[in-house]
Amino acid sequence: MKKLSFLLLLGSSFSLICQTIIYEQDFSNGIPSTWTTSGTSQGVSNSVIGFYYRGPNTTPNNTIGSNGFVASSGPIGILSSNQDPILSLTPGNGFIIIDPEAYVGGFYWFMSQWMFATGPAPTPHTGILETEYLNFACHQDSIELRFNQYYRHYSGQTFLDISLDKGLTWQVNQLNNNMSSHTQTSKSSIVSINIGSIVSGNDSVKFRFRYSDGNNGGWGGYFWMIDDLKIIDLDYTFIPSNYVLCDVDSIEISGPLNNDNYLWNTGDTSSSIFVNQGGTYTLITGNQYCSDSLVYNVIESSTPSIQTTFSGPLTFCQGDTLDVLATGASSYSWSNGSSLDNQNFSTNGSYYVAGFDSTGYCSDTSFFNVIVNSNPNIIITGDSFICDADSTLLSANGGDSYLWSSGDTASSIIINQGGTYSLIASNQYCSDTIVFNITESSTPSIQTTFSGPLTFCQGDTLDVLATGASSYSWSNGSSLDNQNFSTNGSYYVAGFDSTGYCSDTSFFNVLVNPNPVASISGAFQFCNGDSTQVIAIPGLSYQWSTGDTSSSTFITQGGSHSLVYNNQYCSDSIQFNVTELATPNLQTSLSGPLTFCQDDSVSITMSGAISYSWSNGASSAKQNFMTSGGYYVIGLDSSGYCSDSVFFNITVNPNPIVTISGDSVICSGDSIILEANGAASYLWNTGETDSSIYVSSSGTYTATGYDTIGCFLSVSKMTSIVPNINTPTLNTDTLFQISGSTMLVTTSPSSVNYSYQWGARGGVVIASGHNTQNGYAYIDWGAPDTNAAVWVIISNGYCTDSVGIDIVIISGVSLDDNSLNSITLSPNPNSGLFSIKVDQEHIGSSYQILDNLGRLIDKGIIRELYQDFDLSDKPKGVYRIQVSNEKSLKTVNVVIQ
Repeated sequence: MKKLSFLLLLGSSFSLICQTIIYEQDFSNGIPSTWTTSGTSQGVSNSVIGFYYRGPNTTPNNTIGSNGFVASSGPIGILSSNQDPILSLTPGNGFIIIDPEAYVGGFYWFMSQWMFATGPAPTPHTGILETEYLNFACHQDSIELRFNQYYRHYSGQTFLDISLDKGLTWQVNQLNNNMSSHTQTSKSSIVSINIGSIVSGNDSVKFRFRYSDGNNGGWGGYFWMIDDLKIIDLDYTFIPSNYVLCDVDSIEISGPLNNDNYLWNTGDTSSSIFVNQGGTYTLITGNQYCSDSLVYNVIESSTPSIQTTFSGPLTFCQGDTLDVLATGASSYSWSNGSSLDNQNFSTNGSYYVAGFDSTGYCSDTSFFNVIVNSNPNIIITGDSFICDADSTLLSANGGDSYLWSSGDTASSIIINQGGTYSLIASNQYCSDTIVFNITESSTPSIQTTFSGPLTFCQGDTLDVLATGASSYSWSNGSSLDNQNFSTNGSYYVAGFDSTGYCSDTSFFNVLVNPNPVASISGAFQFCNGDSTQVIAIPGLSYQWSTGDTSSSTFITQGGSHSLVYNNQYCSDSIQFNVTELATPNLQTSLSGPLTFCQDDSVSITMSGAISYSWSNGASSAKQNFMTSGGYYVIGLDSSGYCSDSVFFNITVNPNPIVTISGDSVICSGDSIILEANGAASYLWNTGETDSSIYVSSSGTYTATGYDTIGCFLSVSKMTSIVPNINTPTLNTDTLFQISGSTMLVTTSPSSVNYSYQWGARGGVVIASGHNTQNGYAYIDWGAPDTNAAVWVIISNGYCTDSVGIDIVIISGVSLDDNSLNSITLSPNPNSGLFSIKVDQEHIGSSYQILDNLGRLIDKGIIRELYQDFDLSDKPKGVYRIQVSNEKSLKTVNVVIQ
């Protein structure tokens, strides 16, 4: 998570030594979603070789340091299921680990010791953890990146890389590069890197932790744990912590890093000391700029001895619960998150309760396993209904032993009469009872009545009525008491008693003799001068209206025709019509040649048919074509059956691609060049035939470009004349000015359509707060200077010009503004509504209103003897109103309350 605030611990003295945490990540919520993690093994993406979060809700959790080689002492220490993780500030909320050798292989208990299994990712491999983008645009050079690590080294390398261009390139920083194989850092190792000279002033900075092992074909080894990343502006705040000693222990207390000197009240001069008794410890520390005194409080406490009391055995049956009471501590933390002193459990699992002393630091833990045995899951299969003089076999499953209410102890029992029964089933732990009912009913005697013989001809039906039962179920799914049948088949009807269980069934077979089914096929229309064949199938004998007696006949004239046919049972007839059609004769009319230039076309008109079908999908008699290709048209008669067709090819030559380059705006008195491109020859609307022309007037200029075969394209470009600058003159009372005075310089003429940029040199400057985009400027005069000058650059957006004057500044009395002394302002103070009174001779003078910072609020012309002003929408305060003409300048202060 990101933090931009200071942390204060109550009970500790702290000193501001100018330090700020710019960014902080303690991985309390796992790897941030804005970060990315990846890995490769032997050059192929492999998620195993990556950084993973290990926290309270992960497996293994944050109490397990590593699943691979872990050194607690010596070259290779003994693996432990509670191996301490990294000793950072916040190991309890999780940390980040890359453990390439044993991520999946894990460790297991064998021969009274922990063993390891190698992981699935042979080297060479690389794991990368990449941060989000960070912004250091507003920070200076004194920036430090700091994080806790616990690194066990075999053959890999560790890096912290920095990118200033969103990950396109990286600056490599190798860490832990002086370690030999089978060694490790301390669990509280801190890595500090001064990154200020690299990242300050950049707004797209990324960092990545990178683990790389190039030991080709090996398994790599060991691990790298990371926690509590901080990026600190070294103008920082250091806050000493409170510490707790448990049972004659010793702890290390540390001062701020990177200071030049340290002096503890114990006499030690190192940055940290070990203490073994409670009390108050002080540290005086500083650097070449400042120093301060820090106070550390160390509290002594005892580890509680926690006891757990169980309400019953730890193994019990499903449905029961186990109550557990914890005593011997000041507070408690159960594995399910509870903080009470008791809990109840009803499911299998390994549980614990941790007891803490009054400081919440020293603790003892009690572990226990709960086994909940399952009750037998009794399942009885078999019919719950029996018919008279019948029986049912019931079978039980889910238990190890059984006791039926009949006294039987087998898993199966035969029941031959209705009633209520029960079964007690037991397994090795528990038993359960199930009660069930058997219903006994009488079997009905069903009778079927037929409306006629069971063998009949196609088209007839057979009605069947069923009697003698309460309900019925026919083979066709019906539940009525009667059905009719018209197709061959074996059928039945089942009759049920009132329970729907006991039944009787009547079976019968229906035989339906087929009528002669014949069909005829062929074309029932033909074009004049042709014939069509009609074929009949199947049949035993045939009689066509043409006189033929075979299964087919040829028809040579239109009209009505018939066929009589029969089989061994019946005969039938078919009536059909055959139509004789006229064949069309297509004629083609062209609007021009079939080869033409782009944007031209050719029209093809067809005649001689009733309807048309073109290869482009059109159906009209006339079509227009503008593209190359092979085309055809089919002409159809009124039936759409008889047809004629015509094929033709069209070739379209492309026009040249003509463009005109050059400016479209011309300053008055100038000219521009228009250049035509893309063709073999050109013709301008000016009559010129070169590829380029000179243009000095506004208008539309068109160039027609021709290729070598005569195809052409015309393009146009519009030009416009922009009036050139009407160079004004600069007006002032005199070119000799008095030092310390202010003068108005104006342009004559001036235009609101022009922009003005004023400048000055020598002893004169543009008046403070003045808008230099107007056609006038106020000039403040300084010390006498014979090289003073004022100038203005004028622009209309296209054309520019400039004009200037030289000024001689003389010393003397200030500018006489007596002519404006008669100006009055009232009321003053006011709410923002007031008037200025001037003499008749000052109407036409200019005014501008400035705030107390000299910023321009409003400006305009005095047009009346009494001119009203409204500043009621402005903040309260003092404003200056300057009234000026060619001779004088008068400033009046107004107060808005």
